[in-house]
Amino acid sequence: MRQAVINKFPFVVIYEIEGRNIVVYAVFNTYQNPEKWKSKL
Repeated sequence: MRQAVINKFPFVVIYEIEGRNIVVYAVFNTYQNPEKWKSKL
């Protein structure tokens, strides 16, 4: 899995590239708890 931090917004996108598709697993607000996504997947 990969993660992308969106600099202008407090979000992290957790995603995976499968062939020609991008699968988004989660979008998390980092103002809350940036480590929280690990427990949700």
